[in-house]
Amino acid sequence: MLEKDKVVKKATNPYFSSLLFLVLVLVLTGAITFYNSILEKETLELRAQTQLYDQNIAEIEKEKKIQIFALLQANKKTMNSLEGRSQITKIINHIDFIQEKYHIRLIGFNLSSGKLETKALVESNETGIAYQKVGHFVKEYRKDSEALFELGFVDHVSGGENSMKFNVSFSLKQ
Repeated sequence: MLEKDKVVKKATNPYFSSLLFLVLVLVLTGAITFYNSILEKETLELRAQTQLYDQNIAEIEKEKKIQIFALLQANKKTMNSLEGRSQITKIINHIDFIQEKYHIRLIGFNLSSGKLETKALVESNETGIAYQKVGHFVKEYRKDSEALFELGFVDHVSGGENSMKFNVSFSLKQ
């Protein structure tokens, strides 16, 4: 009888193991299916919430102020460069001021990269002698705290007592 019990135990043991494995697989499948349904439900809720946010954003973007702000942000770099270029009238007005104050005539100018190059002509007349005007201009303009430019080198000086020509280089003050 002992042998018969061993044979029966061996026969039922694999059957029991297979049944236990099947139950385990079914339980895991059920748990994974249940978890999957929970995740799908959360995904649907999140998608609905995202659509609601998108609708709210679309409504907000329809406002004129928001559209203007978005345009300004998108074109900020261009606007900054245009702002720098818009100083041209201020520069021209300052050049006129220099001509009147120091009695010199600036002939044309080249403005690039914050530097202004120009030629100047000074003539002797009732306001003074030419070389004195040049000296006065260089000395006083460098001291002027309200000057728009920093006076660079004065070079290529030619002429004499009655008339002097020279090149002037300015840099925009920061």
